[in-house]
Amino acid sequence: MNNKDFYLVSNISIVELLLDPENPRLRHAADQKECIARIIRKSKTFLNLLRDIAENGLSIEPIVVSRNAEDKWIVRDGNRRVAALQLLNEPERCPDPVLKQQIIKLASENPENILKQINCFASDNEKAILRYMDLKHTGANQGIGQESWSALTKAIFNIKHEYPDQNKRAVQLLFWAEEQDIRIDDDFPLTNLTRMLNQKTLELIGFKVENDQLVPIIDTASARCLVERIAIDLMNSAIQVNDIFTSEQQIAYIARIRKEVLSGEPISLNAKERHDDSSTNLSINYPAQSNKSNRETESGYTEENSIHKNSNVSFLNPRPLRRRSTPKKSSWDRECIFPRKNPGFYIPPENVKAYNIVSELSKLKVKQTPLAVSMLLRALIEFSESRYRNIHALSDKNALHKNIAAVAEHMATEKKINNEQKDVILRMTRDEKSILHITTLQKYVHSPSFHPTAETLNTLWDEIGFFVSKCWDT
Repeated sequence: MNNKDFYLVSNISIVELLLDPENPRLRHAADQKECIARIIRKSKTFLNLLRDIAENGLSIEPIVVSRNAEDKWIVRDGNRRVAALQLLNEPERCPDPVLKQQIIKLASENPENILKQINCFASDNEKAILRYMDLKHTGANQGIGQESWSALTKAIFNIKHEYPDQNKRAVQLLFWAEEQDIRIDDDFPLTNLTRMLNQKTLELIGFKVENDQLVPIIDTASARCLVERIAIDLMNSAIQVNDIFTSEQQIAYIARIRKEVLSGEPISLNAKERHDDSSTNLSINYPAQSNKSNRETESGYTEENSIHKNSNVSFLNPRPLRRRSTPKKSSWDRECIFPRKNPGFYIPPENVKAYNIVSELSKLKVKQTPLAVSMLLRALIEFSESRYRNIHALSDKNALHKNIAAVAEHMATEKKINNEQKDVILRMTRDEKSILHITTLQKYVHSPSFHPTAETLNTLWDEIGFFVSKCWDT
């Protein structure tokens, strides 16, 4: 397949184009009427396409056609877009009365974008068409096909074009890192860095926010060492979600790497900061200590009990953290999805199905049965958020991730979870690549080529276990 196999056919009438009944999405449709009926099954996403075409016009993405035995043009790639244009031109062809009224409204409001003729790319080489479709719809194919944007590249696009993005501070820090010749790959775990960054941790790393930009408050060499170490730890998975889940863990981690990277030497501020001590608070309050002589943090280190609650400890020379003699096994590497096979919450026996799901999940070995675990876990999440909504009379948003977000908001309002926990859930429900978003959860259950790993599933529970628990704590 190459450009020579395709040629441009201009101004083909929309009504003359035939949808392909053998397209994988349509699967042996009997006629054009059934083709449209099958396309509009996913009414929500199809309506989004209709609205986008009506409001913004047809995209420049090629529509590929070929001649059939009757010398008519068959749409080989672009059936949804062609169907959308056909319905915008002829709304009466829509078999769904509700959708039909929406189409009529869209067409009447945007007549200038409802094309009656379009340009298509055609080919008489069947192999060339099949190869084009295969490469377009089956992912990167080791670089031959089209690669999807990673979380980082998508966030960079948003920020450069001033679109809102929850990863803004993390991207700004990575921009600064690249300016210092620190290599940042496209698959960098951006959301993990976002989780770490707040006013306190940014100051620990050596930055503050000024005019919506990150500004160093320590010398460049020291800041570079710290940022490079964090980047390497995240890229190599030396630090994972479970290690930096709480603000306490985040502070402990950064305090440790400051000690390791900078050898406890004071860090000099830049000239402006040296003359303006009020511009930033260069101290942190460490969390309260337990009654034990030493407190073990979840990241695998202990802090001396001599740091008392509310003591004002300068982070320029943090107290050293010492390793345990036996490193703790990573949380995500456990045998069952529930740590120690105990979910940590109580399900009333009258909730028979949810009760049995938890019972089975506590026995299944996640490395051996990841598919079964993913399906049961999705069911547990849905049962849990549904129970909470019913008890508190929250409306159904008709989408699992939206319901989860609404429940998290309500929990925070009722002081059942803190804002940090709420933000964790909201971030995961808003990112379509997140393991809590319905897109990914549905792939776990329905996609023949999407296989969750034990690490992914265990990490998911580490992140949302508190949320599920609170759904039943009512």
